[in-house]
Amino acid sequence: MMNKVLPGVYAKIRAGERKVLGETPRVAAMAMELDWGEEITILSKGEDTLERLWYSLDDQRMVLVKEILRHGEVLLLYRMNSGGSAASSKLGENLTVTAVYPGVRGNDLTVTAVPQEDGVLVQTFLDGMEMDRQLVEDAGELQENDWVRFAGTGEPAAATAVLTGGSSGEVQETAYDVFLKELEGRAFKP
Repeated sequence: MMNKVLPGVYAKIRAGERKVLGETPRVAAMAMELDWGEEITILSKGEDTLERLWYSLDDQRMVLVKEILRHGEVLLLYRMNSGGSAASSKLGENLTVTAVYPGVRGNDLTVTAVPQEDGVLVQTFLDGMEMDRQLVEDAGELQENDWVRFAGTGEPAAATAVLTGGSSGEVQETAYDVFLKELEGRAFKP
């Protein structure tokens, strides 16, 4: 049997070194309307989205995020909508509670103040799940957390505040240009 393609010509094929597929991180970028959060959020595979986006990956609103992170390692998520308002409420007479970011998701927050022997326990809840707790004697001691900001002085009274008035804002035509410019300024290298 001959191994010649043409008389006088031998074919010898060699493969050079190749990168193994999967050595470089798989990075995706996506722009979408969000009900909460920073303008730009970078998520890694396995990261808890409840802390960053206020929704669990199992929530129907996070299907696209879940699928991207299922196959990729890093997601740069850009919030398209802007101009919304943050939810807020009064906790007693002397304390105002305001959501950290604008968006309708802030309307799902509840803050309670319950007197204890050694102060007042102030708890922040999202859809009934406790997200933060602080034991204070004066409202001025309350620290901003990932969910709400506090303003006011004096001893917090026993009360419950359901935050309202949050809106997510609208997507502006220029949002797409801003998203693309944001991507141009970033480099994702292994």
